[in-house]
Amino acid sequence: MNFSIPEKMPTRNEFLLAFLDAIFPDLEDLEWARTGYGYTSACEMAARETGLLGNDLEDKQLSEDSPLFRLLFEMGQSSVSIFHKMPYLLEGGAYEYYEETLFSFCDQTSGSLKGWLRESGSRSRINKSFDAALFFTYLLLSREAAILNRMVFFEQCLEIIGITEIDPIVGRQLFHFDWEELSEEGEINGRHFHRLANRGIRFFGLVTLTIFELMGTYSVEKDGETIQKVHDLFASAFEEEVKASKSLDKAEEALFDSIRFFDPRSIQTAKTLYPQDFFVPPIFEQNGEKVDMPLFAIKGASKSQRVKILAKTGMGKTAFLQMASLSILADRYGSEKTRVSLKAFTDYFDLPKNLYVISIPARMFSFCYRDERYREWTGDFLSLFFNSMWKLSEGYSFFSSQAGPRPIVENKAKSPGGEKMTKTIWEALEDRARAGQLLLVLDSFDEISSGPMRTAYLQALSAFYDQYCSYPEAHEVGAHVIISSREMSPRTMTFLDHALDIDPSFSDYRICPLNEDQRRDLVLKWNRFTNIPEEESRALLREIQRNHYYRDYSLNPYMLSVVSFYFGHDLGSITRRFITTLVDRMLKNNRTADPVLYDVLMNILPILQDLALESVKSGKPHFSRSQLDRHLTRWMDKSRLSREEVQGAIDRLHEIFVTELGLIIPAEGADHDYQFINGQIRFELAVKAIQKTLETEEGEFYRRPVLASIADPEDYVGLLVPLLCTINLENVRLAERLVFDLATRDFSDRTQEEVLVRAMIDLLLNRYGSNITTVAMPGEGDAQYVLRAQRLLLMRLLTSPSFREMEEDREALAQSPAFRSNAGWFGRDGELH
Repeated sequence: MNFSIPEKMPTRNEFLLAFLDAIFPDLEDLEWARTGYGYTSACEMAARETGLLGNDLEDKQLSEDSPLFRLLFEMGQSSVSIFHKMPYLLEGGAYEYYEETLFSFCDQTSGSLKGWLRESGSRSRINKSFDAALFFTYLLLSREAAILNRMVFFEQCLEIIGITEIDPIVGRQLFHFDWEELSEEGEINGRHFHRLANRGIRFFGLVTLTIFELMGTYSVEKDGETIQKVHDLFASAFEEEVKASKSLDKAEEALFDSIRFFDPRSIQTAKTLYPQDFFVPPIFEQNGEKVDMPLFAIKGASKSQRVKILAKTGMGKTAFLQMASLSILADRYGSEKTRVSLKAFTDYFDLPKNLYVISIPARMFSFCYRDERYREWTGDFLSLFFNSMWKLSEGYSFFSSQAGPRPIVENKAKSPGGEKMTKTIWEALEDRARAGQLLLVLDSFDEISSGPMRTAYLQALSAFYDQYCSYPEAHEVGAHVIISSREMSPRTMTFLDHALDIDPSFSDYRICPLNEDQRRDLVLKWNRFTNIPEEESRALLREIQRNHYYRDYSLNPYMLSVVSFYFGHDLGSITRRFITTLVDRMLKNNRTADPVLYDVLMNILPILQDLALESVKSGKPHFSRSQLDRHLTRWMDKSRLSREEVQGAIDRLHEIFVTELGLIIPAEGADHDYQFINGQIRFELAVKAIQKTLETEEGEFYRRPVLASIADPEDYVGLLVPLLCTINLENVRLAERLVFDLATRDFSDRTQEEVLVRAMIDLLLNRYGSNITTVAMPGEGDAQYVLRAQRLLLMRLLTSPSFREMEEDREALAQSPAFRSNAGWFGRDGELH
C-alpha cells in the first residue's frame, strides 16, 4: 500500500452523489430521478428493503447480534479513537431506538439528505457525519443491486484519504464484505461486545466516516495528523498481509533480476546482453500443423491451461519462457527503458499483467534435491520457488547458464530470520490460483536425469496440479502451467502427462526449425550487437544457403547465435572455439567444487573425446550412463570415499555435464542415455581423441581399423573431414592417404555416393576448414602430396553421375584453387563439364 496525505477533500455534493450512485445503480429502473427528492425516496425504499427501518414507521429495537449493530459499534470505536467523539447512538441505550435518528435521511419534509442535495445549494455543514456514514455505508453493503459497486467505490474512498496501490493480499481482506464473517470481541467505554464485523466492513465504515467528518473544512495543516492516524490504523491492521505481499514481491523481483540479462554460455563477451535484443519469436506446430503461440489460451481462460513445449536442445525453449516471464514482470519491476525495449514482445505475448510468475528451472530443483539442507523444499513447488528466491538467489544463479554457485553466507537458508512461508502467503497463492492468476513455468524437465530425482519431481508436479489446478466449481479457474522439455521415452512422457492430467494431442506444442526469415532476423540482431556491416550479414546468410555445415548449425537459434558471433572464422575453428568456451566456463563456475569433483572436471576434455570416439566406432550416437560413469571413475580418486560418496559424486558430475557444460544432453527419446549436443561436436571431439593417438602411434592404426570399419557413410565423412582439417599438413602423407581412402571408398547406392561426393566438395571448397586440398602455397616437400590429393578428388568427382547434377557446386569448384592449379593437368579450359 502507498500512503500520502491528500491535498483536498471532495465537495459535499461530489461525494454524496458518488455514494448514492454506488448504492443505486438501478435508480432509473426504480423510476426515481437524480434529485434530492428522488434519492430520499430511494433511500427510504432501500432502508425498508434491507430491514434497516420497519415498515410500520415504528421504532425497532436493535439487537447487539445484528449486522447493523456490528457496523455501528465498529464505526463508533473509530469515531472515539480517531476523532475523540462518542456517537449519540452509542450513548446509553440510544442505539436501541436508532430508527428515529436514521430516518432523517428518508424524511421528505425536513430530512438531512434532501436538504444537502437541494438545488439551491445549501452551504450548511454536514453535522451528522457519523449517522450519515453509518446509514449510507449500511445500504451500500446490504443492497444486492449494489454488490458490483462496493469495491470500486471503496477504492475511490481510499484514494480520497490518500491510500492507493492496494496489494492484492490486503485487498483479499479489505474488499471482502461478509456480514457472516465475524471478528474478535471489542470494548468501548468499559462495555464488551462479541461477534463484531470483519475487517473489510470495519474499514469501509472508518473511511466513509473520515470523509464525512473532514469534507467541507479539510486542510492539510489542520487535519493531516488525523489522516495519519487512519493510515497508521490501516498499516497496523494489515501488517501481516503487507508483510506477506512484500515477501511475494521480493521473490518475484528476485526472479526478474535473475532473468533480465542474456548470458549464453557459448559466448564470451564483456558486454551486457539483454534477451529482448536477440529474441526471435518461434513458430509452433501441433500435430503437424502450424498453430498460434501456446500461451494465447491463458488470456481469458475459464479453466487451468497446461501445456508442454517440446523441442531439441538449442531450439529456444528457455528463451521463449524467459521472454514470456519478462513480458509480465517488466511492468512491475522494470525501468522505463526496459519496458520500452520489451514493448514489442509484451504485445506479442499479450499475457494478463496480474499473473504471478512461479519459475522453476531444472537446475533449481536438482540443486535443492541434491542438498540435504534444502531437499524438503522440493516436495512442494511453491515452497521450492519462494525459499530458493528468498534464501539462495543471492548465492546461486539458477537461471544463468554462465554463473555457478557462490558461497551462501552462514547457511542463510536455515537462519531463523528473513522471509518464510506463512498461512497468509499460502492463502494468497491459493486465491490467485482460484482466480487463474498464478502461472507456473517449468523449464528443462529433461535435465532432471536421475531416476529418484525425476520421481520426486513428478510427485511434486502432481501435487501442484491436485491443489492448485483442479477446482470443481465453475467459477474457479486454477493455476496455469507451462513446461518445456526434449522428447524423452514414451513412458516418461506419459508419466508427465498424467501428473498434469493433459492430453498430448491438445497440449503438446513443438518448436519448428528456424525458417529463412527467422534466420535473417537473428543474424541481423547479432550483427548489430557486434557492429558488423550489413554486407557481412548478407554474406553469412548466403553462406548458410550454400554451405550445409552452416545450414545445419542455423536450424536452431542457439547454434546460429554461435556462428553469428564468430562469423569470419571457418566452421572447424568455430566448433573448436565453442567447445573450449563451454569447458572453460564450466571449470570457472566449479573452481570451488570438492577436490574430488574438480580433479575429474579438469580431465573433462579427454573424457568427452574418448566417449565421442567410442560412439563413432560403435555407430551409435547415444551412450549410456554406465559408459559415462566408467570414464568418470577412471579419473576419480576413490581411495577415501565410501560407495555412497562415490555415487553421490557421480550423480553431481552427471548434473554438471548436462546442465552446466552443455556439450552432452539427455538422449532424444530415452531416459538413461546421453548424446552430444550435435553431430559435428561429436565428430570434432572424436577427432581430438584420434589426434592424441597420432602423436604417439602410427596413423595407419586409425586409418585402417577405425575409419575403414565405420559402416555409415555419414559417420565416416563426419569424422574424416574434421580429421583432415586437423591434420592439415602436419602429417601430409597420412592426409594424402586418407584422401585416397575417401576417393576410392565403395558405396552401395546413389544415396551413399552423394554423401561421399558432398564430403569431397566440402574439402575442395574449404567449407569446414583448411585441409590438404586447399593449401595455397605448400612447401616444396608437401606440394606433391597436395597435388595428388587434389587430383584424386577431382578425378573422382568428374566420373560421378551425382556430381554432374550439382550445377552450383560445379560452378563453385571451377573457381576453386584446387581446380585452377590442376586445370592444365586435366587438359581443361577452366570449366568442369
